[in-house]
Amino acid sequence: MYVARLRGKLEPDPRNPELILTVRGTGYASQRVGDTGLAALG
Repeated sequence: MYVARLRGKLEPDPRNPELILTVRGTGYASQRVGDTGLAALG
């Protein structure tokens, strides 16, 4: 629920996230604008 609220505030289209991604088996990952790689959010 918290991630959904963050996506609603940060993402232009929360239904198709580009900044906060869900990684199955790991959790969540963030992606910087213009960055091609993912940085895992501990």
